[in-house]
Amino acid sequence: LKIDKFYKGKGCKKCDFSGWFGRKAIVEILKVDEKIKALITDNAAEDRIFKEAKQSGLIALIHAGLKEVKEGVTSLEEVARVVDVREEELKAAEEAAVEPSAPKLPAREKKKILVVDDEEDIVRVLRMRFKAAGYDVITAGDGQAGVEAAIKEKPDLIVMDVMMPILDGFGATKEIRSRLETAPIPIIMLTAKSDIESELKGIDAGADDYMAKPFEADRLIAHAQMLLKRKERN
Repeated sequence: LKIDKFYKGKGCKKCDFSGWFGRKAIVEILKVDEKIKALITDNAAEDRIFKEAKQSGLIALIHAGLKEVKEGVTSLEEVARVVDVREEELKAAEEAAVEPSAPKLPAREKKKILVVDDEEDIVRVLRMRFKAAGYDVITAGDGQAGVEAAIKEKPDLIVMDVMMPILDGFGATKEIRSRLETAPIPIIMLTAKSDIESELKGIDAGADDYMAKPFEADRLIAHAQMLLKRKERN
């Protein structure tokens, strides 16, 4: 399989900045023959079973994905996003399935944090602290831009200010929660108001956590890590 041309959707509001429409299944089907059955009975390691299955004609999930890339149905980035690639598969796919001049399959990315706040000092501090903690950080300066960034970037977690121009944090959080593709993203809401009414309003809008300004950056990062772990378990 040689890929001569690569496709990547530009994205627009109609497709929620994904660049794609609809879904396409890619599958990896293991046919259990006598050799595979014997390995399973002997409690053989997964890698050993996988190697035997490949010799018996198994089409690995990564190669099923690359077939869709070749046909222009999807992109390398999308395949890498949804396929948990074994290290040996990744090397083999890059060496055998893709032309030497073609882009490499992207490695698994760091967790991505979206910071939505119109205060530059706070954005600067959060960007620095989250990056130091090993996260990628993207930012937006108002609620509407935050919604668009959430749709386009699909971050792993959002830190959302309340008082912002164009669309406040409550409205932006409700908009994010109303969309199927962004609804599961954990949201920490930041506000200068520490009263119970504002906190309840934030939770009602869909925030997972609520923290009053000024806040301790280490405490905020700890809360973010807790929400990310909870998301992984779910």
